[in-house]
Amino acid sequence: MIKKIIKNYKKPIFLYNYKKIIKNIKNIKNIKNIKIFYAIKSNYNKNIIKELNKKINGFETVSIGEIKFLNKIGIKNKRIIFSGVCKKKRDIKYAIKKKVSMISVESFEEINKIKGKIKIILKYNLNLKGGTKKEITTCKKDNKFGIRSNETNKIIKFIKKKKIKIYALGFHIGSQIKKVKYYIKAIKSIEKIKKIYLSKGIKIKTLNIGGGFAINYRKNKVFYYDKLWKFLNKNKSFNNFIIEPGRYITANSCLTISKVVYTKKVNKKKIAIIDIGMESIIRPALYKSVHKIVNLYKRIKKYHDIVGPICETTDTFQKNKYIGIKKGDFLIIKDTGSYCLSMRSIYNMREKPLEVIIKNKKIKVI
Repeated sequence: MIKKIIKNYKKPIFLYNYKKIIKNIKNIKNIKNIKIFYAIKSNYNKNIIKELNKKINGFETVSIGEIKFLNKIGIKNKRIIFSGVCKKKRDIKYAIKKKVSMISVESFEEINKIKGKIKIILKYNLNLKGGTKKEITTCKKDNKFGIRSNETNKIIKFIKKKKIKIYALGFHIGSQIKKVKYYIKAIKSIEKIKKIYLSKGIKIKTLNIGGGFAINYRKNKVFYYDKLWKFLNKNKSFNNFIIEPGRYITANSCLTISKVVYTKKVNKKKIAIIDIGMESIIRPALYKSVHKIVNLYKRIKKYHDIVGPICETTDTFQKNKYIGIKKGDFLIIKDTGSYCLSMRSIYNMREKPLEVIIKNKKIKVI
């Protein structure tokens, strides 16, 4: 099927598999009283979002631009959570006016700006490790994210004075979290904070555990969080749960097809230059992430640096990869369904790749 697609379309292709998206959603749905809000910063393809809209509760946004984008493609505001660390007064006013489902608050100063009826999530920075890279850790005390626990009493005093109702407590410990123990530790920490609110007569029944669930970019598999799901199902502190996955749902549903335009011999190895780069798949340059790469054709293996066309040395996918490559071959870069095209830049003004989905054995440009 991939060879057929290559013949029909003459540029880099992001190829989605609908079945994988649905399977990933089902992996989460075995939690009792769970609401899934997809983090749309992960993928902005409107057709993917429309498909997700049929299967989940809603979407997490981090800007007014994202809210407007969802509205434009027919997503109702009651299915939107508004998050982010830099919500201006006018942003909050806009979100309340448009009656979004919830606002996720990340600082005491934000609460001052909320005027009107809206469900509020207090998102905490628990000063916990997530076992992930420092670039994508979000719950340490020196990170910009979340309310600090020592602000709790000040917040309680304020919300009681203003008669503000808190709908949920929450946290987000980072991205690419591979071990369940970090989530369990965070949940136990937030339970202690909940007890402080309860001691002041404030009952909070819902917990937002954010997203950050990992996939393995080297082995092309999704991590299964059965232990976490069991822990949440047995949890007695909270009755309801919100989860905000992005990567976990769409990353491994997509692969990118790219052509080898040139090869250069350098000492004992070769450089393979392909027709897609960090303008569309920035993760290797930004985080030193490694996507699995295979050749559509069988060749005699040699050591290659696989690089993109962008005018930066960091535009490199893998160095010293033992793979067979010839000029004109097509390489498959796996797990590109999240934080790739959504982070695409106009640098070098290269043409945007095509996006295609396979659904019910049919191929459709989306």
